[in-house]
Amino acid sequence: MLKDKRLKLAIIVVAMLVLIAILAVGCATTTGGASTADIDKLSKRVTAVEKDTDTQKTKINPGLGTVMIEYGDRMSRAFFGAKAGNWDMVKYQIKEMREIQEVGEIDRPKRATALKNFESKFLDPLDKATAAKNTAQFNSAFASAIDGCNGCHVASSDATFKSFSFIKIQTPKIEPTGGLINYVAK
Repeated sequence: MLKDKRLKLAIIVVAMLVLIAILAVGCATTTGGASTADIDKLSKRVTAVEKDTDTQKTKINPGLGTVMIEYGDRMSRAFFGAKAGNWDMVKYQIKEMREIQEVGEIDRPKRATALKNFESKFLDPLDKATAAKNTAQFNSAFASAIDGCNGCHVASSDATFKSFSFIKIQTPKIEPTGGLINYVAK
């Protein structure tokens, strides 16, 4: 929801800047005209504001680490849902994983390709096993997804870390909500 508000705000800001530029050109032509230099100057200011908006968006939106915390929590919930045979819970958690992944793709576009590849290679098989309500198939797809997470962490880096190989994902041992959720299907 917060992502939607930020995106709407960014769209409104850009739309307002375009409108200002159009009005400036229109006013200039009806009042004897602004010089090409004035129009170029205004265009450069609009571009600078757009660039600053993108920079501010990156600063205020959650980093991929924040997205991954929720992603891991959802994966754990899917695991415990499948273990209890609550396939609707699993389906819901996978849907939510896809949504939080979209936040990562939008907020961190340099990581979008890796995230989309993970989705097709690992979430799609989890979805398929969930639709089949097949525990063995789910467990196999889940183990592959964990391997995929760890492979991505090894291959990923940023300005501070040459690799995120120190982040090791494993099959969850403890239910993430501390027993708050009853995973048994009704």
